[in-house]
Amino acid sequence: MDGLCKYYNAVGVESESLEDALAWATEVRYDVTGLLVSGRSAGTWRAYGSLIAEAERSEKTMAIPAGVWNKAVFGPFLPATQVRWLGLKAAAQGYYRPLAEAGDPTAMYNFAVAHSLSPILRGSRAAAEGWFRKAADAGHAPAARELGLLLLAQDEAEEAEAYLKTAAAMGDGEAAYRLGLSLGNRALRWLEEAARQRSPEVEGLNSELAALLSTAVRRPRPSRGEGEPGRFLD
Repeated sequence: MDGLCKYYNAVGVESESLEDALAWATEVRYDVTGLLVSGRSAGTWRAYGSLIAEAERSEKTMAIPAGVWNKAVFGPFLPATQVRWLGLKAAAQGYYRPLAEAGDPTAMYNFAVAHSLSPILRGSRAAAEGWFRKAADAGHAPAARELGLLLLAQDEAEEAEAYLKTAAAMGDGEAAYRLGLSLGNRALRWLEEAARQRSPEVEGLNSELAALLSTAVRRPRPSRGEGEPGRFLD
């Protein structure tokens, strides 16, 4: 909980200590209950009754920072079960849908990330691709990167490279790296094909350059694999 506070502090919420906030939220009101009640495990808390539904309906509820979504989805707080993922996916989709449909590129990106959380469900991958594409076409660099990675995972290298190039040109380092790997792999495959066909041009190819290219494209991949969901962004 202490780690989550920094995300709200970053968006202008008045800062207070975790201890003070927890004491206020768990204080029993009207001799009935506090806003937070004990969770199933020792040292955990959950919102009382219908507070979550009421917060979702209220226009006064502040925006949920992307860092909070990332902690909930990718953090170690909840067991990694399919039920958990489906619940968080539905919550994130419900949260970002109105903003995405209103045309906000970052919301479109986040809505696509929410769809990508369970890609095995029918329509999820197509929906993620569609919203990444809309955001990318609106000039959102991370969306162009994620669309490129999604297309690479589907062996659609040429279209993927176009979006990765767009993101890289806007300063996205991961997109530049993935673009280089993809182009290098394709170049190496064609050079190897030329060698198999005993093309005379291959005989004059600088052997050091060929070795360098081969090493670069076959080095270990980044820690985030193709098809792994991106992260929510503010």
